[in-house]
Amino acid sequence: MIRNSYGIGHWTLPGGKIKRKELPKLAVKREINEEVGINLHDVVDIGQYFNIKEYKQDTVHCFFARINSFEFKIDSSEIREANWADLKNLPDFQSSAVRKVLNLAKQKGLLPEN
Repeated sequence: MIRNSYGIGHWTLPGGKIKRKELPKLAVKREINEEVGINLHDVVDIGQYFNIKEYKQDTVHCFFARINSFEFKIDSSEIREANWADLKNLPDFQSSAVRKVLNLAKQKGLLPEN
């Protein structure tokens, strides 16, 4: 989970914009690598949701992936703080996006219901 260097400081998941003509699956791999230096493997599309926030309308593409290492290196121009979180003990101060993505992963059977 990350806290962006902008905004109100909720814990959220790393991500970003899809470049013109870029596939969402490639965009998530690029964004995660740029923001936290993690290479994703076995990336699976778990769904999307529509977000209306800050006078913007966005389709948020959500993915589940595997990694080879728990080490990360943040891009301090975008990320203020990053840390791994236990699904059973998530931070209280989290964005609604975290709950939406976890629900999509549960619906796909990638995470336990409880």
